[in-house]
Amino acid sequence: MKSKHIIIVGAGPGISMSVAKKFGKEGYIISLISRSADKLIQYSSELNKLGIRNSVFEADSGNYKMLEHQINLAFIKQGAPKMVLYNAFKASKGTALSYSTDNFHKDFDINVMGAIRVAKIALPNMIKNGGGKLLFTGGGLAHYPHEEYAFQDVNTFCSKLSK
Repeated sequence: MKSKHIIIVGAGPGISMSVAKKFGKEGYIISLISRSADKLIQYSSELNKLGIRNSVFEADSGNYKMLEHQINLAFIKQGAPKMVLYNAFKASKGTALSYSTDNFHKDFDINVMGAIRVAKIALPNMIKNGGGKLLFTGGGLAHYPHEEYAFQDVNTFCSKLSK
């Protein structure tokens, strides 16, 4: 029987690593996905020092095929996860008047569409293997707005949808 497994997409030093350490100490195998290979190596080393089993997979949540391939590799290597955490976030600086539509599309692609991509990729296999949980973080801007980030309004909107 496979061990408990969590996939963390958008791995970073804050929420992601805190979740990885907490779940790792509870016996979960951790799969970290990030677009930065260098940071993945650093995070994996940190988890290894704590005796936490982990695997790393490089993917950008804005690239469906790459993300699908790496999530499927995590499934093959560690089994179907009991949990998937989507923690990828992008916020381009800009006030409502200076924030470009190009930046809006880029931010929306990572913050919203990336979460949808992960759900579409992970859920069928999770359901087939007894279910699991999808967790989505919304970024602190939804609760602690900052005038330099116009995208926060979309984050606030998305956080309200989940309540």
